[in-house]
Amino acid sequence: MVENDFVLLKLPGDEKSPGLSIDLAPIAAIEARIPEIAFVTPAKAHELLAAFNEGQRELTTLIVKVGLSLHAAEQNADAIKATIMLDKVEGILAAKGITKSSVDLREAVLALDPEYQQARDRVAYVEAVLELLKGKQEGIKRAYFSVQNVFHESGFYARPVGGGQIEEGAKVGDAPKPKYSLPAGYQPPKRNKPYGT
Repeated sequence: MVENDFVLLKLPGDEKSPGLSIDLAPIAAIEARIPEIAFVTPAKAHELLAAFNEGQRELTTLIVKVGLSLHAAEQNADAIKATIMLDKVEGILAAKGITKSSVDLREAVLALDPEYQQARDRVAYVEAVLELLKGKQEGIKRAYFSVQNVFHESGFYARPVGGGQIEEGAKVGDAPKPKYSLPAGYQPPKRNKPYGT
């Protein structure tokens, strides 16, 4: 069930596991900040990176909780299926005058059982919520790295690529000063075989 324009999601429970309410308001607030990437400055980047990092942390927690709900929903559906297969299928088929059971007939009985279908619907709903949260997490992750790229490309600070030291005043992309020097004319050894063989 969805309430308040996708801000509160409720996952149904059963007699063995309680339902779960997910408040997406904090995530929605962080997602609303994604357009700020277009005009982020180095001075603002730290705060925006922290906000996106908090969104990642919150979504990771929610994904774990929804994953547990999915496991409980699948266990419940499997238990209902086992009960139907062991206790009800033969009686239902016998009542219809069918004496020989087959996989297709047993699946047909399952497809018509309202309790099993409700349990499968619950599994599908929890799976959909899990995919929704993973999509939100991926969006916030991309936003985080976009801000990080803007931050690095601005030349606000540089980081060495492949080791070495950064000279004062270096910009992003400048070659770092090597930690050691190789003899003049040194060539790395050639391999006869391609890598991985």
